[in-house]
Amino acid sequence: MSPARKDTGSEVPDARSRRREIGRMVARARLYGLFALILAAVGALLFAYVYFGVYEGDIQASGAGFSLILICLVHFAPAAVLAFLGRLEDRRAKALLAALQK
Repeated sequence: MSPARKDTGSEVPDARSRRREIGRMVARARLYGLFALILAAVGALLFAYVYFGVYEGDIQASGAGFSLILICLVHFAPAAVLAFLGRLEDRRAKALLAALQK
């Protein structure tokens, strides 16, 4: 504990630790967004490979194929969740920064 800071008994962090926490939140938000983008890109590539390679672009044959739906769910659902978490973390960081500047 710093000698200039009095112990009030509360767990309110000082401005420097809040800024560090905001930086960590922004870094997590960007990392979640990056992973969401990577998963979405891999899902799109696998979808294109299966659709054009296996089903040869036949929309009727691909409609009955379970693998096409599975590829979409396996890659795009986690990408959507990570994008949502990144957005949520970014909103929290902006709210903390706004509260810190008041």
